[in-house]
Amino acid sequence: MATRRQFLKTIAAASAFLAVKPLARAQKLVPGAQWSAKVIRCSCMPDLQGAFLDDPDAGACKLCHVGQQWKFSAGVAPADICPKLWKAISDKIDSLESKEESCARQAESLDGYLVSCADPTRPVIVKIARIERS
Repeated sequence: MATRRQFLKTIAAASAFLAVKPLARAQKLVPGAQWSAKVIRCSCMPDLQGAFLDDPDAGACKLCHVGQQWKFSAGVAPADICPKLWKAISDKIDSLESKEESCARQAESLDGYLVSCADPTRPVIVKIARIERS
């Protein structure tokens, strides 16, 4: 059985670990990096919508349309972007900036990255790219 002192030491160590981990990740991000995103496809899966949604005729995402573009700084969401899509974009940027992406080195030679929102009945696919400063 653990004593109160051992318990408090364990809690303190866990708290210190959790406090330092986000700081280490934040240090890897490129400050002020500019990104662009362009919607290249808005899909609709009517069979899945009919089976799983309250509104089987919901159609494609109403917040995005093909050709729509945004320019933004890493971590700063554009005002008119779908929250699900922004989550997918920001997660991808975080993984690329921190080099957690397994194929990041291969993909650096490409002119962008594909990202899809998490809505399986009406996915929106965007191409994101870092805007290089000259």
